[in-house]
Amino acid sequence: MNPADDVLHFQIPTLRLCVPLASVIQVVSLTALAPVPGAPVYLRGLLNVRGRSIPTIDLAARMGIAAQDSYSIDTPIILCVSGEQQIGLIVAEILGIGVLPARDDDAQESLSKLAYPFVSVVPTDSGAAMLLDLVRLVDMQRVDATPTLGRPIDNDRMTQDYAE
Repeated sequence: MNPADDVLHFQIPTLRLCVPLASVIQVVSLTALAPVPGAPVYLRGLLNVRGRSIPTIDLAARMGIAAQDSYSIDTPIILCVSGEQQIGLIVAEILGIGVLPARDDDAQESLSKLAYPFVSVVPTDSGAAMLLDLVRLVDMQRVDATPTLGRPIDNDRMTQDYAE
């Protein structure tokens, strides 16, 4: 087993996701976030990590899924790195670590045509998870160009798009 093939599985409302474990710096519990005036609703604030301010987003809100109104101190934040950019992802639940299966070029090509920040579908014992493309997510943060912002993701349509 190659550790580079490991992924961290997590849940946001209505969607199971994963990210490459190599991109995860650490998982922390929610602490105070410094507000960013005029920021989009999904940007919950800046998290101070060893003197560095990390933009922290509610991933569900960023995907157009109803975000939580409030968080507990047990709410997990996944600190990730994509190139030089670090980002905190507020998620509902950490599910565990799994292995990334062999690359599925057809799935990757199908997903790359969609406006969602996903790379692939990862089969799990309890269904499937979408592999989050951190580069695409960070790029979306820069240009704020998510077509789903302000409306929920249509999981049926996403599944249909993938099947085509």
